[in-house]
Amino acid sequence: MLPDHQPPYMQEPIQETITDYYNQLAPHYDADRFGNSYGQYLHRQEVYFLQKMIAPGTEPVLSLGCGTGRLMEMASHGADISSQMIDEAIRKYPGKQFANCSAAETVYEDGFFKGIFSMHVLMHLPFDTIEAILAEAYRITAADGWLIVDFPNKSRRKKHSSKEGWHASSGFTIKEFSTLALAHGWRTEKHYGLLLFPIHRLPSALRQFCFWADTLLCRLFTKKYASYTLMQLRKKKQPPHFFTF
Repeated sequence: MLPDHQPPYMQEPIQETITDYYNQLAPHYDADRFGNSYGQYLHRQEVYFLQKMIAPGTEPVLSLGCGTGRLMEMASHGADISSQMIDEAIRKYPGKQFANCSAAETVYEDGFFKGIFSMHVLMHLPFDTIEAILAEAYRITAADGWLIVDFPNKSRRKKHSSKEGWHASSGFTIKEFSTLALAHGWRTEKHYGLLLFPIHRLPSALRQFCFWADTLLCRLFTKKYASYTLMQLRKKKQPPHFFTF
């Protein structure tokens, strides 16, 4: 069951703005965001690390904020707030199960999933919404379940602004996010970096030659300097001491 008192997550104007933005973007999203050498580089690195984190054959697994289904090879279920993104995902993966819902208030039963991953979602959301998502993920994962999320590294990206005002505006240090997750019932298990090298500033022809060096450094102590952090959390056996409702 969902809590009786929901937090003030995703104020309605913000939710509508984000939903409308991705609904309009959906038909061309894959080509625009991942049809170029930068997007392909990022996708390859994400897949590399997700495959190290997710054991083969694990089900059910939810891609929370699945978009057009870019990473659905590693999930059995997908959920997204954009109906148009979901339509694209269904078209590409007719054998998977999808739901059009908010990441902070899903349609799933308590303890349904063995694991959840949520890529490029938290970075767009205000703090109270991120808290609500951590609480909801806790609710719908099984005992000892896991959650994988990514977020911009605040130590690397001290300032950020976008024309939308919300896009990729939320960042954390590793310590900050681990503390926040712990308050909502999650302990940090492992983490990696994403995009240590400034790939967007390199000529397209050179990017492919940087991949393995970049990926190696994103596994070592240097990962704390990467543009993004990819973190795997484990659900604690005891419920969190409090939720911010």
